[in-house]
Amino acid sequence: MTGSTHPVTSDPAASGHPGDMPIPPRYWWLKRLTLAGGCLVVGLVLLRLAWGWEVNRRLAAEIARYRAAGQPVYSHDFDKAVRAVPDADNAAILYGQAIKALTPGQDVRVTQDQFSLRPALFYEAADSAAQFVEANRQALDLLHQARTRSAVAWANQLSTHRTPGASARGLLRLLWFAASQQRTSGDCAACVRTSHDGIALAAAIEAKPDILAAASGWAGYSLMFSLIEDMGIDLRIARDADAPTSGTAIRPADRAEVEQLLATLLDERASRAASVNAMYGERGVILDTANDIATTGIPGWDGPPLWDRVVATAGGRSVLLTDVTRQLQIITAGADALAADDWTEAQERLGPADSAPPGGTSVVRPFTCGQLGMSRSEIRRLVEIDFQMLARRRMAAAALAILLFETDHGRPPATLGELVPDYVATLPVDPFSPAHDAIRYRPDAPRPALYSVGADGKDDGGPHDGQPLYPAVDIVFYLQGSDRWVQDRKRERQ
Repeated sequence: MTGSTHPVTSDPAASGHPGDMPIPPRYWWLKRLTLAGGCLVVGLVLLRLAWGWEVNRRLAAEIARYRAAGQPVYSHDFDKAVRAVPDADNAAILYGQAIKALTPGQDVRVTQDQFSLRPALFYEAADSAAQFVEANRQALDLLHQARTRSAVAWANQLSTHRTPGASARGLLRLLWFAASQQRTSGDCAACVRTSHDGIALAAAIEAKPDILAAASGWAGYSLMFSLIEDMGIDLRIARDADAPTSGTAIRPADRAEVEQLLATLLDERASRAASVNAMYGERGVILDTANDIATTGIPGWDGPPLWDRVVATAGGRSVLLTDVTRQLQIITAGADALAADDWTEAQERLGPADSAPPGGTSVVRPFTCGQLGMSRSEIRRLVEIDFQMLARRRMAAAALAILLFETDHGRPPATLGELVPDYVATLPVDPFSPAHDAIRYRPDAPRPALYSVGADGKDDGGPHDGQPLYPAVDIVFYLQGSDRWVQDRKRERQ
């Protein structure tokens, strides 16, 4: 039919133009979600980059602060000192030879590796101890020669986790048994010399910048201080260096040797610097860990390398480096505390104690502080032990000065003030005293003693009778021996 018309349809499909179809409402939301998701990803990437930059900036700022203070930072900073010491001056070489020459005894009581030895043990295992000492004359000679060397530099100071303390503790036991044998046999001269060799060995062990080595050094000092403590009942000092000693069972100690040991104890500089370096050494291990994270990935990750890279890129590396920075700050606070003049100042430098591990927000705990992950409270305990050793060192020095005074005057001093200036330049200060008082002295007590007020800063009267008090109160140094065996021997002589 001509002239007819067809109705116009609104269906785009019928028009043959699919592009003219309207978008349903749900696809508008999908586009909005895609756009929002893209913006979120971009924002997260930017946040991750900013976070990573800030973490690296804080770590770099910490390292720059250490460099500006002239402190050693990385492990190789300590190894430089090793290469600077000639072999002819290096006591560590002779100590190494003594370790190789050490012949273990047959009695487990003599050879057992432990950080402390009871004075009574020498009497309980006297025969085995004598055999142990006799079999190691060569090692004892090497230890004495090592004391004459001017420096100690252990090879591979931080490139290995091995510490000289683990093997040198056998030498410390040997010196302790040898000096105990010499003391009880009346050879006062040899006892003083061997004790001096032990102090030098403890200082040499402590010289390695490592917390475990420092702990072994402190244990060595404790053994030697106990020897000096027990000398009080047996030690005889020659009034005249040229006086004959024949015809007597007792061989008096040479006055010059006693004065040299006293001077060694009064010179605290090397020991205090070694304790600080031990913290710096731990800090160097932490920084080596940070470098390993940057170059090889996250430590302890057992997954495929690709996932290691994915986890590190997603933020795992930044989390761990945040922990590393926090641990550096804790360790550095410990080093600053060890350099303090007294315990009160040390506590201020340490800051508030806590028991939580550093970097508590981490998903993975880093291998820090020699793989220990030490908290502030643990660092505080190490600092307290170091100050305890400092207090005992000063009391050991005062005890030797009292023995010299008694040799010259036939009586002990009524006060420590009588020792100044002929025997000591100044009174030894108690490092735990808030008022910076001198070490306490009780010559009229049933058991005469020197003592420090201890970490609580309170004077509890020092020496006590009967069983030791727990918790311990004052740090006591008995002038006539600390052990019941020594007291029994004194009664037998009377």
